[in-house]
This record gives sequence, structure tokens and C-alpha cells, in this order.
Amino acid sequence: MGRTHTSRKKDLEQRLRHERSLLVAFINLIPDGIYLKDTQSRFVVANPAVAQRMGVAGPEDLIGKCDHDLLPKELADRYRAEELTVIETKGAVIQKTESRTIEGSPRWFLVTKVPYLDAQGRVTGVVGVSRDITELKLHEQALTRLTRLYREISLTNQLIVRETDQERLLDGVCRIAVEEGGLLMAWVGFTDAQSPRLIPSVWYGKEEGYLAAVRISAADDPSGSGPTGLAMRERRHVFTTDIASDPRMEPFREEALQRGYRSSAAFPLSVGGEPIGALSVYAGEPNYFTEDELVLMDELAMDVSYALENLDRERRQIRTTAELEQIEEKRRLLEQQLVQAQKFESLGTLASGIAHDFNNILAIVMGHSSLLAERTAERQELAPSISAIRKAAERGAALVRQLLTFARKTESVFASVQLNELILDLVRLMRETFPKTITVVPRLQEGLPRVVADAAQLHQVFLNLCINSRDAMPEAGQLTIETSLVANSEIKTRIPAATAGEYVVVRFTDNGIGMDEETLRRAFDPFFTTKGPGKGTGLGLALAYSIIENHQGFIELESELGRGTTVIISLPVEEHAEESRPQSLSRASAVLGGSETVLVIEDEEMLLDLLNTILSERGYRVLTARDGEEGVAVYAQNQDAIAVVIADIGLPKLGGEEVFRRIQAIRPEAKVIIASGLLTPETLASLQQLGARHLFAKPYAPEEMLRKIRSVIDAEG
Repeated sequence: MGRTHTSRKKDLEQRLRHERSLLVAFINLIPDGIYLKDTQSRFVVANPAVAQRMGVAGPEDLIGKCDHDLLPKELADRYRAEELTVIETKGAVIQKTESRTIEGSPRWFLVTKVPYLDAQGRVTGVVGVSRDITELKLHEQALTRLTRLYREISLTNQLIVRETDQERLLDGVCRIAVEEGGLLMAWVGFTDAQSPRLIPSVWYGKEEGYLAAVRISAADDPSGSGPTGLAMRERRHVFTTDIASDPRMEPFREEALQRGYRSSAAFPLSVGGEPIGALSVYAGEPNYFTEDELVLMDELAMDVSYALENLDRERRQIRTTAELEQIEEKRRLLEQQLVQAQKFESLGTLASGIAHDFNNILAIVMGHSSLLAERTAERQELAPSISAIRKAAERGAALVRQLLTFARKTESVFASVQLNELILDLVRLMRETFPKTITVVPRLQEGLPRVVADAAQLHQVFLNLCINSRDAMPEAGQLTIETSLVANSEIKTRIPAATAGEYVVVRFTDNGIGMDEETLRRAFDPFFTTKGPGKGTGLGLALAYSIIENHQGFIELESELGRGTTVIISLPVEEHAEESRPQSLSRASAVLGGSETVLVIEDEEMLLDLLNTILSERGYRVLTARDGEEGVAVYAQNQDAIAVVIADIGLPKLGGEEVFRRIQAIRPEAKVIIASGLLTPETLASLQQLGARHLFAKPYAPEEMLRKIRSVIDAEG
């Protein structure tokens, strides 16, 4: 009996071992990740698929460990919270799709978690199964994109049927490619008659000056090494899977990656069987274009080529001498606009280059003039000189602001504006300040629609024009300001680029000395002036041109020597205008000193010494640093004592943004004032995204900085 019992026991143990080995083999062979965790979320059992996804050599390396030992805290915390839900609800099932990066590639998993119960029905752990559904996801994405592409082709064909203007047709093709195809940018270029270079015709999407920054051609040289040039030479579609690593993209890589382009494709456009240009598209992720999509886009490019050929045939049939003259006139106008735009671009580059350093210099001049005024208050004979120094510095700061307007480096505040109200305010100002020999006559159309504009910038433009008229009538004269509503059909006869349905037109007409043809031709040139030395900067009309262009409007000049001048400004009517309400500004608080500690990080030695002097005289304890690394180190050593930090944006070693980021990492509640001589819209957006709330533009008067410091220190939070 004893031997029989022992034999049965051995048979049972052997069978259990066999069944266990089968179970283990079964679990290990399944491609799904399978695991068991205890109630503390520690791995008890795991198969090789789980080990691979967790980045360890084998299942044995997982036993006894939890997700916090292996994964980023945020992800591990989420997994633990899910498993606690399963444990606490006893019977809940969590089934969800999640995305993770495994070995550098995105993967998708269908995850199921259920409670593991013992014989008494108590929860002793969590069983998890994760199935890799990446292929299914990729198929779904491909299907979605193909569906969008079919819609894109359908919309393009509808556009081809109804559109008879080539530029509008190509603009619509690019717009549909971006909006319906999910692309970042699309453009169409045609070969230059004098060279293989491609001249951009239309583009849509996130272009951001890319086409002006690179030279793309169909030549067999670096400028033609990308997909666009190859597509034209080889008469087939060409694509790149990753701009970052494709050697063909070397001439274009830096500019492309700056704008977020990661892959691109190009499709030749032909007329009469000969390539005349290309449709090029850009996506924001690598490996974007599949072969199926490229075949469909080939079909789209052929449809566009067919439409271009038809339009070309129709143009040849109906073209007359008068039409050719109109085309030549339009070309001449566009050429003039291009030359003007290039002048502004050059001036803008110069302005943004000098603004920061020049504003530092002006801040030093303004600061020391304030100190001189305080310290020599009893010496009245010095007051005019000190005042002149300060006014000269303020004029310099205003000149820099004007230059930055050309460069589009300052933010515009657009709102709904009633031009009649703006002009009436201006008329009141002129009647109070202009000589009595000049009559100002407003002729304003009632019920004038509103426009979307920066009221301060328009006021500056209108005032400059009125001052020009005043100077053109030294003896006496009349300035007439008229407003009217003009339809597109009327304005387009003289401005082909006008696209809005209606425009509000403002005409400034004087009966002054007028201009000859040469002066009229150069009137909008930056720094060109007919006024004597010291009477003008030559930026008034150039600034007006830049501002009105930025408002999607147009500015025209009509003048004859001895017969006066008319300036015509056309601004598009606002759609769905809403009444804007002016905001009141609270009065600035008095300048206060204090006893707190202030850290000043500034690489401009004279400005640093000036701030040290001003703050010390107001009772503050001042710590200084001359570069970003030193500034962060000083803050780390004195963080409990420092009430506020003043940091320049353009510091050596570590820039102002990085200094702000590191100080926030040391002490999230730290108060930091970022000062800069060039606060561009891009810089402002970047700083605000980081959480910077206290920004200050150079140059500034010492009183302004003291108010800012006091308000930041006293502010809650």
C-alpha cells in the first residue's frame, strides 16, 4: 500500500510538472505580452514578450520588480493607478489602446487587465495581456489617408472644371493638398525661361520664407539634387523618406528642418509632353508617403497638367494686343512691388541686427541722464543739456522701433477699428497744432464699415501723411481727408492684387508743392527725403508702406509738381465686424525703493554698473552676474535671499530663455524679469510658453525699471 501511494504521488507530481512546462511553453510562445503582478504591482510571472517590451534581457529580470523600477515615473504612475482600480473594484476589466515607443519606433497595444482571485475569491494580483496591434493601426492610418487623398483628387477635379484662372487654380490645388491631405506645405514652381531655376508661382501652408531661403532648380547640380529637381529631370515622381538623413537634401536640409519638414515628394507638371514645372509637397513626419499614395498623387499631377495645357491653349486663342499690354503692365507692377519688398527685407535684416545692442546703448544714456538730473537738480544751467541728452536717446529708441516695424519684428495689436472716428481725433489734433493758415477739411462717408487694424499704427501712418502735407504747404493751403467705400471691381482696375470684396478708401489731398516724376518714383524708398537736414528721417512714407501692406491693404501716390499730392490708402472691410471697447489703463504706481535682494544678469558692463548704482541708491541689495552660467550659479547659492532676478535675453554662455528655465527648475516660484532690446513676436511667444510673465523692453528709463521691480516683488504668487 505504501509503495502504491508513493507511486501515485510521483505520477501526479510528474503530470503537474509536465502540465506546468506545457503552460510555461504556451505562455512563452504566445506573441502577446502576458504577466501576473501581486497587489503591490510587482511582477510574479512574465513571458518573453513582456520582457522585450520592458527592455530587459528575459522574464527572470522582471520578477519582483515593479514598473517604477523600469519605466519613466509618469508612465509607471499611470499603470499603478490602473492596477489599483482593478484590485479595488474586484472584477473590473480595463481594455484600452495605448501608444509607446519601442526601440525608437512607435507601437500600439491593446491592453487588458483583470483581477487574479484565490480560491476564497480574494484579489491577490492582476493579470495583464497586451497585444501588439501596430500593423492594424498602420493599416487604419493608411486607409484614412487614402480616403483623404481620394477626396483631395475629387475636390481638385471639381476645381479644374470650374476655374479658368491659372493662379487661382494652382492656389486651390495647394490649399486642398494641405487642408485635405494633411500636409504641412505645398507649392508649384515653373522653370525660368533663362535658366533651369524653378520660380515659385503659388504656395500654401507653413512656408515661412522657405522658398526664398533655398535655390531649387532642375539642373544636374546641388540645387537640383532634391525631389523637385529630380522629378523634372526624370519625368516621374520622386520622394524622400527622411530629410534629416537623405544626402540628396543636404543643400536644403537646415532650412527644411527649421520649418518642421521631415519628408517630401515632387510630381512633374507637363504641357505638350514637356515638363514645365513641379508640384512639391512636404509632410511633418518621416516615412510619410506610401507607394499607393504616390500613385494617386501622380494621377492628381496629371489632372493639373491637363488643366494647365487647356488654359494655355485658351490663352493662345484669345490673346490680343490689348491683353498683352495689360499683362505687361501687371508684370511691371509686380516687379516694382518685388523690388520694394526686397528693399524692406534688407532694411529689416539691418534693423533686427542692430536693435539689441543699440537699445542697450540707449538704456545706458537714458539711465545716466536720469542720474545726472537727480544729482544736479540745483544746477539749473545743466538742466537743458541733460534734457537734450534724454530727448536724443528717446528719438533714437523711436527710430529703432520704426526700423523694427519694417522688419516685422514688433507685434501688432489688431482689433475692429472705425476709421472715421480715428480721423476725427486726428483732425482735432491738427486744428490745435497746425498753423492757422492750413485748413483741414474732413469729408467722411457716413455708415462706413469697420476694418481690422492696429489703431496705433494707422494713427502713426495718418499723422505722418498729414505732417508731410503741412510741410508741402509752407505758406498756406488746404488738406482734405475723404473716406469712402469702394467695391473690388472698381479698385482692381488699378490694383490687380486686390482680393477683398470691399475696401474702405482714405484719400489725403493737399494743394502743396507736389512732386516731380523722379521724386514720386522714390517716395517710398527708406531714408529718401526731400526735407532739409535734421527735418526728417526719410522713413515716414516707407513706414506707411510697410504698415499698410501688413494690414493687407494698398497705398498709392498721385502728384504733380506745383499741383499738390494725393495719398490713397485702401484697407479691406472687416467681415462680421464687432464693436471694440477701449480698455482703461490704471495709473502707474509711484517709484519705490526697497531693502530686498535683486540679482542682475547683464553682459553689457556699463548697463550692469548703472543698474547696480540705481538699485543700491534705492536701498536694494544687489548681486550681479555677467553671463548666463554665472547668473544661474549665483541664484542657486542665494535663492532664499533673492526677491527678483533681472536677466537680459541675449546673454553669453546661456541665453536668457535657458537662464529662466534653469532658475524655474531650481525654484518654480522664482520671480524673473526678462529684459531685451529686441522682443520679437517669436521671442515673446517662446517666453510665454515657458511661463515667463514679466517682460521688459529696452531702452527704459530707470523709473520704469524701478516700478517694474517693485510691482513684481509686491505681486502675489
